[in-house]
Amino acid sequence: MNHKLTTFLDSMPELRGSNRKFDMLWPQIAIIICLTAVALGWAFGVNLKLQKEQLGNHRFSEIQLYSDRITDRLLSLQSRGQVISQIGVLRFLLNAPELDTEQLQSYLQGLTDKLEAIERIELYDSNNQIVASTLTPWPHYQGQADNRETQGEGKARYSPLLIDTGQHRVSHWQRVPVPANPHGVEYSAIYADLTPVLSAFYRVDQMGEIPLLLFDIEGKAFKLSHTGGNARLSDQDQQLMATLWPQIQGQEFGQLNIKDRNFLFLRIKAGHFEPFYLVSYFDDHELLLLARDHRRIVGSLGLVLILFLCWLTIQKHGLQKQQGHFQLAMDVAEQLYQHAGSTLLFSPSGKLILANPSAHRLLGLKASGNQGLWFHQLFGSDRAQRGWEHTLERGQWQGQLSPGSQDRSLAVELRHSSSNNLFPLVIANLQPVTDEENAYRSLTQTQVGLALMDNDLNLQLCNATLRECLGRDADDNRPLPLNRLISLPEGIEFSDLQQSVARDGLWQHPVWLKTHHHGIQPRLASVSQGDDKSQLILTLQAQQGNDDASNPPLAGFREMQLMHQDATGPEALLNLRQFRARHQQPQSWAINQRIVVQHLKELAPRHSCIAQFGEELVVLLSQSSTSQAEALAQGLNERFEDTPVELRISATWLASGRSLREGLAQLDDANKRLPSGHPISWVGDRQPPNGPRTYTAES
Repeated sequence: MNHKLTTFLDSMPELRGSNRKFDMLWPQIAIIICLTAVALGWAFGVNLKLQKEQLGNHRFSEIQLYSDRITDRLLSLQSRGQVISQIGVLRFLLNAPELDTEQLQSYLQGLTDKLEAIERIELYDSNNQIVASTLTPWPHYQGQADNRETQGEGKARYSPLLIDTGQHRVSHWQRVPVPANPHGVEYSAIYADLTPVLSAFYRVDQMGEIPLLLFDIEGKAFKLSHTGGNARLSDQDQQLMATLWPQIQGQEFGQLNIKDRNFLFLRIKAGHFEPFYLVSYFDDHELLLLARDHRRIVGSLGLVLILFLCWLTIQKHGLQKQQGHFQLAMDVAEQLYQHAGSTLLFSPSGKLILANPSAHRLLGLKASGNQGLWFHQLFGSDRAQRGWEHTLERGQWQGQLSPGSQDRSLAVELRHSSSNNLFPLVIANLQPVTDEENAYRSLTQTQVGLALMDNDLNLQLCNATLRECLGRDADDNRPLPLNRLISLPEGIEFSDLQQSVARDGLWQHPVWLKTHHHGIQPRLASVSQGDDKSQLILTLQAQQGNDDASNPPLAGFREMQLMHQDATGPEALLNLRQFRARHQQPQSWAINQRIVVQHLKELAPRHSCIAQFGEELVVLLSQSSTSQAEALAQGLNERFEDTPVELRISATWLASGRSLREGLAQLDDANKRLPSGHPISWVGDRQPPNGPRTYTAES
């Protein structure tokens, strides 16, 4: 059907101009592709020089940061050696009358175990003979502290960086004088392994791990990073480093190119350590691979951009064509319903689009100038608003509405077009209400509750009076079982009701109805057979002598159980027992009991159920709170404060899953042990099972 309508609209002469515009779609797509290709060609020309500068600046900043870290570590190592020679424990051991060599060796070994990078400590006399040393042998540089020229303060001497490429080790020693002592010890030689300090470099950038080399003052190269999975330099790299060293020797920092590599170097001078160089590099070949990856990313983004722009252009042309279809369809629809019933077209937001002449006459609208009207202006009631929302949600709604300030009602049918349509509409069909329908409406507005039921005693349709009594919305058409609404007299079951209606066509008895706002109320119920054998008619009317709905009547266990079965909030159960004195006459006790009942009716909340079991009165407070229950007990005690009537009141909460019989039995046992005149005694927790709550006056 949609295909035929589209073909019909395309054939209309009014749309041929728009079709010609639609034929321009492919040239526009071609222009988009050409412009995007030119932009991508410009983007593919990656500026390698700019990228090389950015990469070099980044790596040089990483080298500077690491050089600061190395400088701090070397200065700390230098000062640590000076502190070792001046430490108080060492002075104490050297000034002892007899030199305990074993104790001295143990102390030196403890220092090397605690201090970072220090591998061995040796003590020498004036003849350069070892007096004591650490316990752990360290053969790499033992006894190599020679008589080089003094490089530091006093008689301290420091070695250059000792690079051992075979062992892949960088070491250093310092010879520091010790205070005068009777055993002729003049200086200490402290050996340190600098390999962990210098090779703790690991940085990555967009090209991977950053390589780092160290050159000592003589040009010997040492690899600090682990790039390529190898901690040593290859023969080819050693030859390249030998070419590099003469070009950087004596310079502070810089960048230069050798073959296809770009080198960055920085000279480091830390304290008494001889200067050395940190060198990093990157290959032009790797830079080209990085640029190629960038081109792939830019190309992918360009392809996505082309697809998006093409899709956007297609959607734009399709929307233009659909708008032409919509305008023509509106003209056709207007012509079609000129002679139909009273019909209005609304947008989903509620704005009036079109109204045919019959609708104009029925609503009293002007022939023109109605484009600014909205649904809520034509039908301004809460029921109309609920019907509109129901239509948007469910697709259809029927009911009677009064237009504007008019007294008469109209039968309104609202239909919402399918969500698959491109232009959804809400169609309103209006019909004047006949005299017969008005008569039925007046019948549904009676104070008698009316309902239609199926043969399984499920309420299908209720009038306004019964809906209000049950607290049901006008649009709520869900079936409602009768056994969840009323309590039958003792000895009568619902099966007896069905049998009586099937046999006699009528069943009538007093029942108790569970209302929405007034608890359990007595009603006179009648169930009769309808014209349709599959339907039953239920009528509920108030019993004479029970017009005061604000005072709950007395009920029984069935009624209390009916109110308890669908509880949605905390329920307080109160037990009231009048104390019977030995000399009290039964007639006097019965009169007092009726007075207690009367006061209890006046004080109990509306949404409650009062029942009598023998000599006990039981109150079920639905949607209750601790303060409400205690206020009821206090009000009763205050009214009988100076009277012979003595009450014993106990209360408990009916928690989830707890039956009414359990609560009654627990209160009966507790009430027998209570003293009279006590305000209220709680059995179990004083607060509701779900914690304290706040309630409005309605509850």
